[in-house]
Amino acid sequence: ERSFADSKQNHGYRFAQYRGVAKMQQYTWLSCAAQNMKKMAILLTRDSHFLQYSSLFIIFKCKIQRIFQNWRNTLDFLSLLSTV
Repeated sequence: ERSFADSKQNHGYRFAQYRGVAKMQQYTWLSCAAQNMKKMAILLTRDSHFLQYSSLFIIFKCKIQRIFQNWRNTLDFLSLLSTV
């Protein structure tokens, strides 16, 4: 409940920023990723047990890289369609 309230207040979930489900879904995934990275950064700086969270950070980093790669491929594909 608290994280949804933070999203609504600080990350623009009060109103739709884009038109279409796909664009809003991309926006939501990116904002959730940013929110999770912020939480992880706070945990890592606040906690001295870095090794406990380092494996989670590596897994999360790989997932984020995969998301951005898929997003970049989608944008490249859409730019090819616009030139036809």
